[in-house]
Amino acid sequence: MKQMPSIGTRVSYRRKASGYLTERTCTGTVVAQYRGGVKYRDPETGEEYTTPDAVAVKVDAPLPSWWPYPNTDRFAPDVAELQPA
Repeated sequence: MKQMPSIGTRVSYRRKASGYLTERTCTGTVVAQYRGGVKYRDPETGEEYTTPDAVAVKVDAPLPSWWPYPNTDRFAPDVAELQPA
């Protein structure tokens, strides 16, 4: 998505397989918004970067078999990683 989705918006997340990463997909509902735009400097490399906009997504049950977050059904992907569901 190019803009921050509203709370309650249905979204889907898809990460394509590449290199050592496996494909991952899920669908859920936006439950919180996190504005990016904060500038940071990496203490090891000195590189500056700006945090992206992100949202908290409550993933539909049942959770995918690849789900890495114990005891929660939520995660916070960058807005750019989401599509309308």
